[in-house]
Amino acid sequence: ELRDSVRVVATPCYDLPGCDGPLYCSMIVVGADSRAREIPDLRGGRVAINDRNSQSGMNALRAIVAPIAGGAPFFDKIMVSGSHLGSLAMVREGRADVAAIDCVTHGLVAEGNPDLLRGTRVLCRTPLVPGLPLVTSTATSDAVLARLIAALESTMTDPDLADIRTSLHLRGIARLGFADYAPILAQRDVAEASGYQVLC
Repeated sequence: ELRDSVRVVATPCYDLPGCDGPLYCSMIVVGADSRAREIPDLRGGRVAINDRNSQSGMNALRAIVAPIAGGAPFFDKIMVSGSHLGSLAMVREGRADVAAIDCVTHGLVAEGNPDLLRGTRVLCRTPLVPGLPLVTSTATSDAVLARLIAALESTMTDPDLADIRTSLHLRGIARLGFADYAPILAQRDVAEASGYQVLC
């Protein structure tokens, strides 16, 4: 949806579980006492998503559910939490059976506020796709874009910012274009081709 209104500047690279360079995945999170051991065990359950247009919170999960859904509703109830932390809370409190949480959020929460993960566990991970990019307006000139990229590259090597990079688990940036994000559209297309337009 953003293709015609933004230019990709760069994609951050993190050294968190589930990340591989500029690629990331979602952690499929269930309650710690859930009997689910694999995705089919979640059929008929309640799912929390952060947003209906979210790659990490909806599309990635839909892509792994679609092949086993048989074109029929898989989850009994879908709830929009408004954020990944909101989705985690719904699983933690037993209001949802499952949620897909992007691995960057999950990793930072695990390190900085692990209490938010208590009562949950990771069932599995979704396939890797390019992570969230930093973007600018299509009106941004090539010259300004080059300055933005140079500033980001400097930020990733500036010794005075080392502690900040470490706390954020940032280890660099990658130069990706729209074509590199095709796997995200492919996940959507596979789900739709399976007759699975939405999660519920």
